[in-house]
Amino acid sequence: MDNEYIPVEEKTADLKSPTFPHVIQITAYCMLVEDIYGITPSYGILKYKNAEFKIPYEERWKKLVLQFREKMLKDIERGETHRNHNNKRKCNNCVRKEYCPERLL
Repeated sequence: MDNEYIPVEEKTADLKSPTFPHVIQITAYCMLVEDIYGITPSYGILKYKNAEFKIPYEERWKKLVLQFREKMLKDIERGETHRNHNNKRKCNNCVRKEYCPERLL
């Protein structure tokens, strides 16, 4: 379709299947395309080093993005948020690790 905008996210990872956070991210991009251009994309593309996946723009993913948004807004309103994992590697790569009182390192 000539008038369709398809968001594409390129990752440096070499994965054999899309991860949940990446699906949520490409869904959010689809939502932005829909909002800005008024055209609903039928899918988004996740490109990894050696694989590419069409992620259908589905209502179930859109609902999750909106739920995450609501949670973030509540965290902002409260003025606090908490670590949501127990993964030391994730903490080690975090840009906020220096200031995070809940870091695992």
